Amino acid sequence: MKRYTIFFTILLIFIFTYFIKSDAFYYPPQPKIDLTSILNKPVLSDEDYETILNQTGIYRPIVDELKGTPAFKSKMLMYQRKYYSPINIIKTNMSILTRLDKHMVKNRPQKAFTLAPYKNGYIFFTKSTYTFNWRHGHCGIVVDDLHGYILESFAPGTVSSIQPVDNWEYFTTFKMMRPMNQSQQFLDTVASRTFYNLSRLPYNILAMKHPNNIPPSTHCSHIIWQAYLPFNLDLDSNGGIFVSPQNIAQSPLLEPLQVFGFNPDGSW
Repeated sequence: MKRYTIFFTILLIFIFTYFIKSDAFYYPPQPKIDLTSILNKPVLSDEDYETILNQTGIYRPIVDELKGTPAFKSKMLMYQRKYYSPINIIKTNMSILTRLDKHMVKNRPQKAFTLAPYKNGYIFFTKSTYTFNWRHGHCGIVVDDLHGYILESFAPGTVSSIQPVDNWEYFTTFKMMRPMNQSQQFLDTVASRTFYNLSRLPYNILAMKHPNNIPPSTHCSHIIWQAYLPFNLDLDSNGGIFVSPQNIAQSPLLEPLQVFGFNPDGSW
């Protein structure tokens, strides 16, 4: 009886996820334009910021951060070039059930975009991972911006660990966010405690919210939620027992900084 229950449960999941409609990749519908005149302005209007976002995937906080640097114009034009570059998405296997979209050229994985400046405590998201037709996605939190490391929890049989941030440039979809109205000193503290408290935890897709700072197990979005909970920031947008990357990305406590392959006007 137990064997049949498991079989029919998997069958129902397959049927349900097969009919889920979720966008795999967002390509900008607006024609590519020459941004030079806008980037040369000493002061940008709200309309200018909106145009830059739709042409580059870079939101206002990052634009303002880069605007005072000598390489501002060249970097923004580079982001625009990447944003509009053709992408060849190939489905690859992560496991028996889970797949990963990669940008492939001549059968070799290629970086799909270039990361904007990131700092400790920033949260990365992708929709490039999916099971059947359900794009549950993946997420991680930057814990060492000086050396370029992000804490992630991948798959059954693994433990949460730091990985090179640059690996994220191989994902075909990307979104970077951070808590709103928080100092970088606060984010540095969160990142430090996250690194020491939430590294080397066993992966568990069913890991539930835990009141303690160090839960017995975790998964990618559970790490993010657990990282900010001791600081009175509950990033789960729907308040359920479990938390997903989409739940975190839709939190009203976060602000977007960069997107690639995501609709800049959407939350997921």
